[in-house]
Amino acid sequence: MSTVLVWREQFQKLYAKYSFYIIRILQFALGIAVFGMINSNIGFLKIASTSICTIGLALICAFLPLGVMTLIATILILAHMYTLSLGLMLITGVFFLLMYIFYLRFVPDQAWLILLTAVGFACKIPFAIVIGIGLLGTPLYLISAVCGTFTFYMVHIVKISSTSFKGEAAHNLLVMVMKFVKQFFSNKEMILMMVIVIVCGLLVYGLRTRSIDHAWKIATVAGVLTAVALSVI
Repeated sequence: MSTVLVWREQFQKLYAKYSFYIIRILQFALGIAVFGMINSNIGFLKIASTSICTIGLALICAFLPLGVMTLIATILILAHMYTLSLGLMLITGVFFLLMYIFYLRFVPDQAWLILLTAVGFACKIPFAIVIGIGLLGTPLYLISAVCGTFTFYMVHIVKISSTSFKGEAAHNLLVMVMKFVKQFFSNKEMILMMVIVIVCGLLVYGLRTRSIDHAWKIATVAGVLTAVALSVI
């Protein structure tokens, strides 16, 4: 425990001295991961799917608030959806609008957690993000994690079903939208992952805040075992 405290003190001193540069680098790395994930999964708009565009957007977002990165990522997703199908763009826009109305407008400073969770799923390490939230955040942060899970699976479903949505005629718009909504909300894996995010996050947070020895270690191990067990089931 003493070693952890020493590391934390050293990190706080380093952060206080170079905070501007550290934040810029971390935001740039997050931007690369977010825009790269979007373009590699649903890169239907070719001009926006290039490496130059990905790096350029990440570089711009590195010097702007994280809420702006969330907005740009949303616009990029909608642009790719529109290239594939107008109906998909409309239904995706509705999902994002509801997310903003009922959550993000009240806690805009947590928008980055949505991006980080989605990237965690794309990198096959979602549980690391959830456990980190339980160790360092509050239960309110789990709402952002659920929104990030929701966003990732929305992009993923479009990726694996793109051929069935491409070039839908206008008169088939309602049929296509209903097909997407049914496919999306019947995705058992997505529902399971949302449950795991909530259960593991609350478990880790609950154990971490207890007045017991090695609470952080116990919370981490319990979170990992619970996530693995629920995933296997």
